[in-house]
Amino acid sequence: MNTSAQAHPSSASMTIKGGLKLTAGKKKLKLTWKKVSKASGYEIQISQKKNFKGAKKRFLKNSKKSFTIKKLKSGTMYYVRIRAYAKADSKKVYGKWVTAKKKVK
Repeated sequence: MNTSAQAHPSSASMTIKGGLKLTAGKKKLKLTWKKVSKASGYEIQISQKKNFKGAKKRFLKNSKKSFTIKKLKSGTMYYVRIRAYAKADSKKVYGKWVTAKKKVK
């Protein structure tokens, strides 16, 4: 039996299924997604630019499946992307980015 396959998750198994849902609030965005079972955590990036230049990063633990970003500018379009990651040995294996955009109230 090959147990090394379990120790090293693939980037495909780290991809968030069902996408990223954004809910706009007053100067905030709530992100919700489906949990990835083999993930160690999630990386979130938020930017006002479509190319994510100068994006702010956040890392979350795997137990999370929602997150609220506060202190945003009203009436501004924000681009948000998330990906799951798993730690394998001393490296991180990342899934594909899941991107969404939403205007803050």
